[in-house]
This record gives sequence, structure tokens and C-alpha cells, in this order.
Amino acid sequence: MTLYSGSPLLAGLAAQVGFEVVWIKMEHGPAGFERVESLCLAALVNRALPLVRLPDGERHHVLRALESGARILLIPMVDDASYARRIVEHGKFPPLGKRGFNARPKP
Repeated sequence: MTLYSGSPLLAGLAAQVGFEVVWIKMEHGPAGFERVESLCLAALVNRALPLVRLPDGERHHVLRALESGARILLIPMVDDASYARRIVEHGKFPPLGKRGFNARPKP
């Protein structure tokens, strides 16, 4: 189900009535990253996968969507293999990608 609303209640309701994927629109929709987190959580708690359609495949967009709870990313205008590889590198941890993580420093 495509969600044009920023309402977590609708994201949860979509999952409860049987939709397996809740499509959250960022490219042409009203959701910002703060709202995306609430929508992803509402979908996940109700056993649906949150799909986020990003405005582009830039690293900061990919990371923020994944950190907000997106399980599926849809990136528009991926026109060549090198761009697709960069997007995957942004979202995957080594050795498959270059996504960073914050580890606790050792005492």
C-alpha cells in the first residue's frame, strides 16, 4: 500500500488489514526522515515491511532511511551499474559495502 499520509496510525492499519508492504513516499510525498521513523516503526510493529522511496541514492539519504527502520529502499533514476553499486555500498556493512558503524571504544 502506498502511504501519502504522515500518519503512523494509517501505516499500522494498512499492516493490520493485510498489506505486507507499506510504501512510504519521500520523493513526491510529505514524509521527512523524522516522520519516516514513526511510519517504519508502525509498519514493523504490525508485521509489514516498510519500503521507503527516497529522493535519490545519495549516501546520507540511504543511511538515514535504513537507520529509521526501512527494510526496502526504492531509489529513482538508477541509470547505470556504477550508480547502483554505490547505492549498495552505502547500505551494506563491510565486506559487502562501506557502511560505517559506531563501535564503543575499548577502555
